[in-house]
Amino acid sequence: MIQETMLTAQDVAARWGVCVQTVYRLAAKRDGLPAYKVGRCIRFKADEVAAYLENQAVKPPELEPGMKVGRFQYKPGMKVVSI
Repeated sequence: MIQETMLTAQDVAARWGVCVQTVYRLAAKRDGLPAYKVGRCIRFKADEVAAYLENQAVKPPELEPGMKVGRFQYKPGMKVVSI
């Protein structure tokens, strides 16, 4: 039988540099971090933690063809509105 490495919430928090409550919050989400209850403790599989993190990668937005991105310049008399 192959034995997998199981991590505690503290282990995951230390790897990611976040607080333990963030790990518990992610585990409580419907499509969140997969977790397993062992007795009264929650454990995480190391490979699933790595896969979850990989799926959370943020990709920069792609410009549509023909779109130009320029720098905003204020011109005197321009009406400035905050959103």
